[in-house]
Parts: sequence; structure tokens; C-alpha cells
Amino acid sequence: THLLRDGHTYFVTIKAVNRAGLESQLSSHGYVYDNSGPLGGIVIDGSLPDHEDVDYQTDLGSLSGRWHSFSDPHSGISHYSIGIGTEKGKANLVSFHDVGLTTDFSASGLSLLPGETYYIT
Repeated sequence: THLLRDGHTYFVTIKAVNRAGLESQLSSHGYVYDNSGPLGGIVIDGSLPDHEDVDYQTDLGSLSGRWHSFSDPHSGISHYSIGIGTEKGKANLVSFHDVGLTTDFSASGLSLLPGETYYIT
């Protein structure tokens, strides 16, 4: 059982005592214990900023997507990792890779199959 609570600030304090019984004490800067993942947001297929999610496209060589509303109340978002696959959560077409803090993505040079469903994860 963890004694630390998710999202709380903790300090490390060290006390040194010499042989004469005199002591000195210092504490670290506070740190937040974060044991929970970021909160999910929304992923939108397609690259047009004013359009809803795209369910169909004719281009068999590229895929684009964008996302928003991901958050982490304790430590913030450090980066996003993007992948493309033939099932939700998989990256069997384009492996997961770090795209920094950008909120859109395009992959080109793909060999997509007509009628196949692809997911940006």
C-alpha cells in the first residue's frame, strides 16, 4: 500500500546530528507525487481545422489528424506520441513516435488500401 497520495506535494527533509547533539535540518523543494496518467482528449481524423472528424477519404497515400483537450492536473503534458494502425490503440502501420507538444500530425508516403479502416492513436 502506498502512503503517498496522488497529486499531493511532498518534501524530503534531512536532519544531521553531530556527536555533541547539535543538529541542522534542511528540506528539499516540494515535488508532486503523480501516479496517474493524463486525462484523455479528443482525436479528430483529417486536417481541416473547421471540420468534424473525417470518416472517408480518397487519398491512399496520406493520413492526417489533430487532437485537443488532453490534460494532466498534476504534472502536465510533456509530449504526445502518435501512431497509425488498423485497430484502435495499435500502431502497426506507422509506429508510435514523439511529436512534442504539437496538436496535429500528417503522414505521407503510405500505401493505404481502399475500404480499410485506419486509426490515428
